Amino acid sequence: MKANLLIAAAALAALAAFASCGPKTVPVNVSLVTQACAGSSSPSPLAGVGFLRFTITSNGNALPPEIVALGAQHATLPQIPLGTASIEVDGLTTADASGRLVSSGTTGTFAITAASQPLTLTVFLRAVGSFTPTAGASAPTQCTQLTSPRAYHEQLLLSDGKVLIYGGLQYPQSVDWTLALAIPPMVVPGTQYLSSAEIYDPQAGTFTAAPSWPDQTLSPSPRAFGEGFALAGGGAVIVGGENGGATGNVLLDPAWNGGLYDPGASPVWGIVRTQSPHAHGCAAADVTGHLLVVGGYTPPLGSPTSPETSVITASPIAEYFDPKQTGIINPLEADPLPSEATVQICTPAGCGQYPIAAGRADQACSGFAGASPATAGLVFEAGGATIDPTGQTATILGDFFFYDFGSSALTKQPDFIPYLTAPTSSAPVMVAGGLQRPRARAKAVALVVQEPGASSGSDAVLVTGGMTCFAGAQGGLPGCAPDFADGGTSGQLADPPYDYLQLPDGGPSVAQETELIHFPGNQVTVSEGPAMASPRIDHCAVALPDGRAVLLGGLGGTGPSDFGTVATAELLYDDPTSGTAIPGSQPIVPGLGEARAGMACTLLPDGSILVTGGIQTTGPLNGTTQPVKTLSSAEIFQPVPLTASSQ
Repeated sequence: MKANLLIAAAALAALAAFASCGPKTVPVNVSLVTQACAGSSSPSPLAGVGFLRFTITSNGNALPPEIVALGAQHATLPQIPLGTASIEVDGLTTADASGRLVSSGTTGTFAITAASQPLTLTVFLRAVGSFTPTAGASAPTQCTQLTSPRAYHEQLLLSDGKVLIYGGLQYPQSVDWTLALAIPPMVVPGTQYLSSAEIYDPQAGTFTAAPSWPDQTLSPSPRAFGEGFALAGGGAVIVGGENGGATGNVLLDPAWNGGLYDPGASPVWGIVRTQSPHAHGCAAADVTGHLLVVGGYTPPLGSPTSPETSVITASPIAEYFDPKQTGIINPLEADPLPSEATVQICTPAGCGQYPIAAGRADQACSGFAGASPATAGLVFEAGGATIDPTGQTATILGDFFFYDFGSSALTKQPDFIPYLTAPTSSAPVMVAGGLQRPRARAKAVALVVQEPGASSGSDAVLVTGGMTCFAGAQGGLPGCAPDFADGGTSGQLADPPYDYLQLPDGGPSVAQETELIHFPGNQVTVSEGPAMASPRIDHCAVALPDGRAVLLGGLGGTGPSDFGTVATAELLYDDPTSGTAIPGSQPIVPGLGEARAGMACTLLPDGSILVTGGIQTTGPLNGTTQPVKTLSSAEIFQPVPLTASSQ
């Protein structure tokens, strides 16, 4: 098969005839976009490139690559059998094994059948290890953006490779950050909640408007801080959220409903009933596709029509969605947590017994990577905040739980109960299953780590960042206790004793360390993971297919005077030569093109990460109000592959 490489001034195009069966050939136009949009600070994908490597993957098998000089006019590529395929294009400095990988991009997966018509595909060649603004294939010098600025929105990869973006909020130009970070949440005056939806097409590089969600009670239905899942058969489910209240507290969705997005239906949105609003709750899926949404802030269950005058509490409801179920009538089934279970929770005011059924919000959830059959049906939940029955006192939690889909009913493993530091004791109180640090608004990400001496990797979850306490114990929130070096068995202070960012004026402390919950065999261990480049809350944590994870953005800083949105990013990786199962951390330089928090991040089919929207502070949050911008920009991170030829 021949490929004609037509080299333009700033772009490259290839026209290839792929043989499928017998005399049948399928022409495939591959447009290679090498330009960055105006104003981009990302490196040129052709800087230092002397050769292009074409690698075709057919039906899951990589064919021998073809390497051609950048200035070549012809290339011979292998024939592609019928089935699914993708084409990866890499920019290399030299043609031999010493060649350094400069840039990379793929077509994504496409199908070739006996009835296939000529295909036109686009490859965005992007510098590896860098963030590049999104741009359109038809006009690569023009950056593409969201159709509306938005933050704290939902973003889901659909089965066709496109991305659904829904809802979110737009903050006013000046924000009282003590309201924005309050527990339970408070409405920032002037905030606009969005009901709009849009679609990002990775092949075109464009954002286009999609139909809004026509809620049965609110038309349209604006909301932020919801939870969502993409369905394997197409479409997505979005539940929960807040949409602003007139009396100061968040107005949680009064219909307690969700939306089922089906691009093939008319209308494209259907209604899904839930038992709880789940605003600021969390959601995750096990490796078999069971979908869990749990907790969140809620008014009392008996008064769904008047939430503004009700006491805000935390939901005890865990609900799950069976993607195999047909229809859209009440596909979520509710499972309250065991009402008889209690745990000891300590605050500066003292310790007491709290029922688990009191619920929690602002917690972290994650599925597992599927390295071990023992974790195939588990979903992990950690930390968060619980509210006492009067709605006046919040407590940040340090426990974690597992939900098990291995049985016919959703169950909670009974062996894992909370741990919190008791300020009245010389050493923290610790029981099995606790995090080393209470934390809310943290992020959890699934990893596969290599236990020293083990023949294969095992499942783990890394809990990153989060709000640990409030300096002034605002509203009953716990004050800041020292960080103990060993998780609390000896009372020995770590060095340094405070590895989180302490803010003034009664503000939150933000964790910089991470914690690894690891599953070697049938055991569960908790250990301190690598310190992040910056303390973070409201950041992104994305697992890569090769077992690494990317952490980026969020609210953080190097000290109280510069606390705000950060552009730092880092790559977490497992290093089997270190003699420990704890992953390491490698900074991504120069990081995000724009500092942002509350953004949405999605792993695309080609292994890159789409980052959209969020908020950006224009001054440190060390006063009552600070300028804040809601972003419409988007950028894509192209990781450096792990293969030896990519080094």
